[in-house]
Amino acid sequence: MKTNINSKSQIVNYKWLCKLLTAAFLLGLGIWGLGLGSCLAQGVAINADGTNAADCSMLDVSGSTMGMLIPRVSLTDVTVYAPLTGTAVTSLLVYSNTAPTGGSGVGYYYWDASGKWVRLGSGNGSMVTGSGTATQVAFWNSASALSGDNGLYWDNTNIRLGIGTTSPGGYLDINPTYTGATVTNVFNQKSGFTLNNGAATVTNWYGLYIVAPTVTAGTLTNRYALVTEANAGNVGIGTTSPTYKLHVIGKIKTDDIDETSDERLKKNIVTIDNALTKVETIRGVYFNWRSDEYKDRNFDTTKQIGVIAQEIEKIIPEVVSTDADGYKSVEYSKLVGLLIEAIKELKIENTTLKDENNARKADIENLKIEIRAKNEQQNIIGASSKISK
Repeated sequence: MKTNINSKSQIVNYKWLCKLLTAAFLLGLGIWGLGLGSCLAQGVAINADGTNAADCSMLDVSGSTMGMLIPRVSLTDVTVYAPLTGTAVTSLLVYSNTAPTGGSGVGYYYWDASGKWVRLGSGNGSMVTGSGTATQVAFWNSASALSGDNGLYWDNTNIRLGIGTTSPGGYLDINPTYTGATVTNVFNQKSGFTLNNGAATVTNWYGLYIVAPTVTAGTLTNRYALVTEANAGNVGIGTTSPTYKLHVIGKIKTDDIDETSDERLKKNIVTIDNALTKVETIRGVYFNWRSDEYKDRNFDTTKQIGVIAQEIEKIIPEVVSTDADGYKSVEYSKLVGLLIEAIKELKIENTTLKDENNARKADIENLKIEIRAKNEQQNIIGASSKISK
């Protein structure tokens, strides 16, 4: 017999309301009478302790040892309503035992207004929609939808993030390709960028800038920084304010240095004169850096050999430069030209001395010959005198 619904909530027997709930799900025609008396459509409570239904709920189910089973079906495709029958209604909820095509595996799905099954999200319980490509980094493109982008990729095996590349070579690999007429600003952090399909102009390019770390506790023993100065295009290692194209604070080790010296790039070429005299006035010294007073320069603490810039500047100013802070430096490689010409001058002097020495040797030999000849002549004269007597 069908029950009448009045305007007050009523607590019903747990066993009988389970039957009532089953009938409501199967028939969808309201609450049928099962010999329970009367109950409210907007206030039915199913529990074991007699608690009234919440006034905001038509059905209030609670329990500490049992749950509520949602109908279990096998969805085949998120766009296919079957195997369910009847009219498709938005918000219809099921649990799919199978992973439907286009879905997100096994789980709870609801039928949405666009005419497809949407899986309920995990974690915070939100309903997330969207699609992407494997290894793409997902981002929110609306309040409830995720999307991917061809420019962002994550290598979970090697813990690497790629921007503009699908195969990041480092923890952060930035290598975008720009397509278009004009690129105003380029921020890059690896090997460069690619201009393609008519990109005509790059106004500014910014390289890699690693700032010094902030230490709020403990001790930072060493700081290493690689900095590119945007305006002048200078690169600094161990300094955050490079004043040269490559400004290094500390010791450099390299297998080779190749310096440009092509004649076609030079003019006003003149051979160094009086090179030997200049070399004779240069003082070579042993010294130690004042590393305890200039700790930020990372000076080597071992005994050094070299020259004094202030002394060299008075003799060969072309190899001495002064930075913005007034400190002087010497381009030792440029001393090679001076030493070459000094050696040549020394060789000329040596050759001259050799020639003079050889000439003197020849004179001595000639004198020896003359002496021998005179001695022989005197011997002949002496012998003749004895015979005549």
